[in-house]
Formats: sequence, C-alpha cells, structure tokens
Amino acid sequence: MLEALLTPLTIAGTAIFAWLYHRDISAKRATLEFAASTELGNLAWLQGRKLFGELTGKWTHSLDKNLDRNTDIDSSVLILYLNHCELVAVAIQEKAMHEEMYKLCGRTAYVQTWVLARDYIKERRNAPGRKTLYENFQRLAERWENEPG
Repeated sequence: MLEALLTPLTIAGTAIFAWLYHRDISAKRATLEFAASTELGNLAWLQGRKLFGELTGKWTHSLDKNLDRNTDIDSSVLILYLNHCELVAVAIQEKAMHEEMYKLCGRTAYVQTWVLARDYIKERRNAPGRKTLYENFQRLAERWENEPG
C-alpha cells in the first residue's frame, strides 16, 4: 500500500522540481536574449544609455529643466530609455526575466538612471492620468539602491 502511494508522490515531486528548474532557465535565457538584443541592436536604447551616462553626475536640477536648456537633447530618446527601464522592472516582477542575472549586469546603470530621472518622473506624474508613471521602475531601482553591494 505504501509503495502505491510513494510512486505517484515521487513522480509529482520530480515533475514540480523539473518545472521550477526549467522556469528558472527560461527566465535566465530571456534575460540574456533581451539584454543582448537591446544592447547590441537597438539604436534608440544605445543613444538613451549613452545620454544618461553622459548626464550622470552633471545635473543638479530636474531633467525637465535641463531638457529645456539643452535643446540639442532629444527627449524622445530619454523617454524610450525610461520605457525600457519600466519594461525591465515589469518583466522581473512577473518573473519573465531573471532578477539576479540582470542585476549583475546592469544594477549600477539602472539605479543611476533612476536617480537622474527621479525629479523628471515625479513632475510628469502631476499630469492627469500619470500618477503611476514608471512606478515599477522606481520600486525596483529604489530596492536595488538600498541593497548592500
């Protein structure tokens, strides 16, 4: 009688373990493919990352005010890059991407982008229908910012 019960439990346990393992591998593969396609083939992302990299540490006021003074900056590139950051946060939240893997590769740039864009995003949230603008990006960046290491 005990053997009849153990065999289905063993099979079920093995199936659950395999499912969890493959889900983790799938998330890692999706993270790698997303990062590679973004960083190697998306010109708007590359321009946005470059621009945020150049601006990091140079601005003390909101991004909006700096955009007004720097007419050579294409704000659509910045918006596309912020949209990318929001997409990453949602994908990690929904377990479609592997958080630890992405964090190893991009934590510093991700958090720096949030710090630079924080005032700009908060200003944009004052517009009607924008109260939750980039809230997933904010939540993830602030969590990573407060983690040691």
